[in-house]
Amino acid sequence: MDKLCERIYALRKKAGMSQEELAHRTGVSRQTVSKWESGAMVPESANLRTLCLLFEVSADFLLFGEEKFTSEPEPETPQTKEKEQELELLLQRETLRRESDREDLHYKQALYLCATIFMSALTLISVFFAVLTTYELIYHIRYPENVTEYPFLFLFSPPVMLGISLFFSIMFATFTVLIAVAFHRTRKKIKNVMFC
Repeated sequence: MDKLCERIYALRKKAGMSQEELAHRTGVSRQTVSKWESGAMVPESANLRTLCLLFEVSADFLLFGEEKFTSEPEPETPQTKEKEQELELLLQRETLRRESDREDLHYKQALYLCATIFMSALTLISVFFAVLTTYELIYHIRYPENVTEYPFLFLFSPPVMLGISLFFSIMFATFTVLIAVAFHRTRKKIKNVMFC
């Protein structure tokens, strides 16, 4: 047992636990336990401490393999009960932290979705004004004698309105893309939190 992954596997088998049971007791998914045992992933420090308490080994043994297994299980002592209580407390804290993180990420995701929809609507409105202004500008160029005054929608001349509406179209479109990227990243983080 030269590797951490092999020691985790051996300790789990010695304790008579399945990957699902170990995952439940450490507060992670079964896939995460599988990755620990295959060597694809290393447990975080909080999870290493939980594993040490659960398997009743030192961190030195778990990380470096320097301790020897005891052939008989230790009798239940006040220290063992204390370790179990500490393990339960660690599990509760980790579970609460993950639930809190998940709720925060869901809130951010909803906020980004609303902002994306709002910015998309503003982009469409500004594009509509750009098209309308372009049409008015072309009409003014083709038939200058028919133009007496600007329609009520235009506070400025059509070229100025075209510049303003194009500026806002580009600005709103840029913000929409940035918010959509943040929304996508939040979705990825939610998946990571759910499968850790």
